[in-house]
Amino acid sequence: PIECAMTSIFARMGAVFFGPARLIEESLLARGSSTSQGSQARVGVRELRNSNGAAIRIFYPAAEDASVPGPSSKPAPMFRNSLAVFVEGYMHTFLKPAVPPFVLSALTFLVSCLALMSPLQRTKLPRCFEGLDAKKGEKLPLVLWSHGLTGTGCEHGSLALALALKGNVVALLHHSDGSSSMTDLLLTGGNNAPATMTRFLYEHPEYAPYDTGFRQKQVEHRARE
Repeated sequence: PIECAMTSIFARMGAVFFGPARLIEESLLARGSSTSQGSQARVGVRELRNSNGAAIRIFYPAAEDASVPGPSSKPAPMFRNSLAVFVEGYMHTFLKPAVPPFVLSALTFLVSCLALMSPLQRTKLPRCFEGLDAKKGEKLPLVLWSHGLTGTGCEHGSLALALALKGNVVALLHHSDGSSSMTDLLLTGGNNAPATMTRFLYEHPEYAPYDTGFRQKQVEHRARE
């Protein structure tokens, strides 16, 4: 089980780390997008929160006068929080059922430290900047993208960038139903209490006995979000 879990982790990490940004840079961006800005097109990124406090990352075609990023914008990272947080979620998802808690904690700490030192920690999405002004005066298609079981929105940032360069607005949803390897939730307190940030890890189902309605409840939760 441990070998299978580690294989799954590294296969998914490899797909995220080494493929998308390079493919986009060499193919779509090299040829230029279908917008009037052509190869100089830029994509803006903003982040919203749904009623449950989960993040919605919005990718959109930037205005033409925003093709050169200003002082208020910065390159958009591939990983919303950090590579270490991304890895921590997948370690919990795939290894928790297979290893003792103290072993999982030690492995997670070690891999997270290595992730912080990795150049991938500083990976940016090409031609993608936070806070750029959006195109105005035209209606654009909206793509709603829901991550799969154990996934996060980070795996799909490059795809969202490619779609936005083609003239679409893309909303990457981060679900708070326990199906994501890790979701950060911004929870607002009552009585004017300050908002707090918490991490919601993947929720493993109970198998003895197995609740046949467990996944159905998650699907319904996703549909509401």
